[in-house]
Amino acid sequence: MPVIGLANQKGGVGKTTLSLHIAAALAMSQERPHILLIDADPQHSSLDWAAVREGSPVFSCVGMPHAKINRELEDLKRTYDWIIIDGPPRVNDVSRAVVIASDLVLVPIAPSGLDVWASSDAISTINEALVYKPNLKVRFLVNRVQPNTKVSADVTDAIKKYEILELGARVHHRIDFAASISKGLTVFDLGTRSAKAATLDINSVVLEVAGIVGATVSLGDSVHA
Repeated sequence: MPVIGLANQKGGVGKTTLSLHIAAALAMSQERPHILLIDADPQHSSLDWAAVREGSPVFSCVGMPHAKINRELEDLKRTYDWIIIDGPPRVNDVSRAVVIASDLVLVPIAPSGLDVWASSDAISTINEALVYKPNLKVRFLVNRVQPNTKVSADVTDAIKKYEILELGARVHHRIDFAASISKGLTVFDLGTRSAKAATLDINSVVLEVAGIVGATVSLGDSVHA
């Protein structure tokens, strides 16, 4: 039962949007697994999204902005097939607990070398956790890439300064992400032609994440809407 944590104290990197879409893609896969999204952010952005959403929830969403997350997960692992944790926007005891609780930590960054450097506190927290949890997997996830442009070379160079790999999959800056989240939806719910590119971005991330943690995910037609 994989636990995927998204952590970065740098604001504006799309951590909550990515968390919600990764959880939704997994929940809509052909395996129909039980998915839990834990909102560890005191601002409760994921919980606010769940409250706005109409109809049946795609996955379960609970608030847990405290430093005992890693302890409480032991019981939850018996109920859910995947757990996604939307980490807090600052480095503190909660963010450290999120990292320790995770099998894979994704560090979202904008396509800028400055954003990589601004994530140094989160990287330090992860490196501390690796001392006690050497099997922890970590990847940078480049988000909000402008379509039809290449990720700038300074991002690649900045990432190389850390002993952390980058996901091959990248997520582009698309208006459909913001438009769907504000309505309690995801891009998978929109069913528009423009949203298809956004769904493919998320699908690529989910498939790569599953491979890293040794899980199997089959993304059906409903996810490729």
